[in-house]
Amino acid sequence: MASKARESLNAILTSIGQIQDINTQIATAAEEQNAVAQEINQSVIEVNSLAKATNENAESTEHSTKQLSRVVESLSEITGKFKL
Repeated sequence: MASKARESLNAILTSIGQIQDINTQIATAAEEQNAVAQEINQSVIEVNSLAKATNENAESTEHSTKQLSRVVESLSEITGKFKL
């Protein structure tokens, strides 16, 4: 009877050790996933920042193009007054 109890306790201790190992693996995997999620979040923030900068540059280019178009129209009017 004592021998069986000892065997049972040893089996329980072995199972507890396996469960602890699995818990450690799960905790490690969760930490790694958290780190990857943070990296993805940082990348999304950077992409958003770049998208905003691109939009601002596009608006600036549009404004400059409109100004240049007005200058071209003005020059066309001025040069149209000269006849050869």
